Amino acid sequence: MKTIWKYSLTAETKIEMPMNAQVLTVQAQDGGPQLWALVDPSALKCVRTFRMYGTGIKIRSNPGQYIGSLQIANEFTFVFHVFETTEQPDPRGDPADDKQPR
Repeated sequence: MKTIWKYSLTAETKIEMPMNAQVLTVQAQDGGPQLWALVDPSALKCVRTFRMYGTGIKIRSNPGQYIGSLQIANEFTFVFHVFETTEQPDPRGDPADDKQPR
């Protein structure tokens, strides 16, 4: 039997979830980014990685599979775009971040 689970997101989030979980949506809830997925709780678990990028931020050439966009309104409204990636992050930093010395 399947059910829907919610996961909180950060700039880069590694989530242990049941294999073959289907991501349904990303949205803001209570001021924070959330991801909902249709899962089979009895399935074996795997780790999936999700990254959020703000509008206007430099992104590596292949950020992964696009999941969705969400808006978070505080004093200003920010729009974030969520991707699922199979790449492991470079320990030296994101190549798109031109502030990192190489």
